[in-house]
Amino acid sequence: MSENHKKAYIINCSSSFRDAVLQLAQIKKVNVGDIARSIMLTMPNDIINSFPDPGEPTREDREKITLKSGDYEGKVWRRKPRLQARLPAGYQPIMLRKALGLALALATKQKNLHLQDVLEEPYIETISKLQKQNTRFFEAIQKLSFQPINGACTTATEAFYIMGLPREPRPTDEVIKKRFRELANIYHPDGILGDHERMSQLNLAFTFLRRNNNVR
Repeated sequence: MSENHKKAYIINCSSSFRDAVLQLAQIKKVNVGDIARSIMLTMPNDIINSFPDPGEPTREDREKITLKSGDYEGKVWRRKPRLQARLPAGYQPIMLRKALGLALALATKQKNLHLQDVLEEPYIETISKLQKQNTRFFEAIQKLSFQPINGACTTATEAFYIMGLPREPRPTDEVIKKRFRELANIYHPDGILGDHERMSQLNLAFTFLRRNNNVR
């Protein structure tokens, strides 16, 4: 939406809240409207509405400004502390104040949101099914993976067992390399299914076969 369709909002708030929001905007290198918009675009309305309203300033909490024009130019005026934001028309200041309060709470880790908090029920159900499928997948990989042998890999039989290759017909060097890369992607410790012991034995088996592929 273009700037011509945006509205200038005045959001009354406490001095401490105003200062905290302005500091967050400075750290993130954005403006107040950007912070409010990021929350309203990513969070369901019920999450924002349920967040406690940071509230209006107390009667004693006022900021002093010097009028710069008009009949009262130069006069010091006490007014409510405020934040200003340019956003599309249609928002209520209290909604914007809650959105900014939620942004502050998330930024300072006073509040944590889980994925289930911001997704609708059908998406939550889909994620739950995927999590169960992943669990079964991991369990299947563990059962199908070779069981580490005791000690070092010292025979061709052990090496072929670890790499899951048949002894006959004798695999070529290219086949051995390809198999090693496939298993390394599974067992490398940096991967999801990483396993230090299996990766170590895979390295030993690969080295053994490269050096002794003719050994029976």
